Amino acid sequence: MSGKKVMIFEDQLVAAMALEVMLNMNGYESLGSYDSADKVVDLYNESQPDVILMDIMLNGTSTGLEAAEQLRDVSDVPILFVSALNDGDTMNQIKSIKNADLYVKPYREDIVKQGIPALLNQV
Repeated sequence: MSGKKVMIFEDQLVAAMALEVMLNMNGYESLGSYDSADKVVDLYNESQPDVILMDIMLNGTSTGLEAAEQLRDVSDVPILFVSALNDGDTMNQIKSIKNADLYVKPYREDIVKQGIPALLNQV
């Protein structure tokens, strides 16, 4: 899976930096991290990532779930939600989004590392 491009949407700077380091150490190319998903479609179209890591609660006007729905209008890019939210409503929303999964914060690096290839294999 090395060389796959990953875009991160995370509003916590330390978490975003940790994800970027983890990705780089495991052979992925980080396309940067963003604290808001308000321009998610434009950013996706510019960079064409292979997978997106998405928090649900972000800065700006769009949640990660809303951003994922916008992305589905243009792409089936895999989305791995990395969030502290795991209530029933959130889980149902994620289940309704094609090619998406959730890992609950605080996440373990090995779990996220396994999740990316698993999502890429579903495409």
